[in-house]
Amino acid sequence: KSFACEGIHIGFIYNDYIKKFILKLKYDHRYDIATFLAQRLALSIQSNQSIMRKTHKYPTYITYIPSHRWRKRFFRWYNQSELLAKALGKELDIPVIKLYAKIRYTRSQAKLNRKQRLQNLQWSFVMQKHDIPTNAYIIIVDDIVTTGSTINQLAQLTKKLYPKSHIWWAVIARHHG
Repeated sequence: KSFACEGIHIGFIYNDYIKKFILKLKYDHRYDIATFLAQRLALSIQSNQSIMRKTHKYPTYITYIPSHRWRKRFFRWYNQSELLAKALGKELDIPVIKLYAKIRYTRSQAKLNRKQRLQNLQWSFVMQKHDIPTNAYIIIVDDIVTTGSTINQLAQLTKKLYPKSHIWWAVIARHHG
């Protein structure tokens, strides 16, 4: 009930095959995998009539889950969600904007339980200034969803500033861990 998104579009089941792709993208600097996965996600989004109707009805933007500057500069050197979003934007011909910034360094969500994930991200994000319409359709891209705590934080932040916005989450896979 407290989920601020209108919906979530999941491209794949998180199985061993998809897991290998995501891990190579995240940790082995295989940037080409972002394009490969985004192309497949774009095909599944294009077959979702509900999403496609809205992208034609409202001004639409793609954005992504931000990384904290320390993680991006010193640990990974890139943000896999940003790579996926840019590749997806190119496939769907939708502009990609940096809508959020992560202002507080947090532990990685991957090894936390549900309660810890929810607490870990509180007060971690801010919105970047953008000149987007109040009724914009915003697709937030990420690689994996487990509890939805990250997207909910961003969606709630967006709804405070843009209460008439339409927020969807597009992820490569759903992890049940």
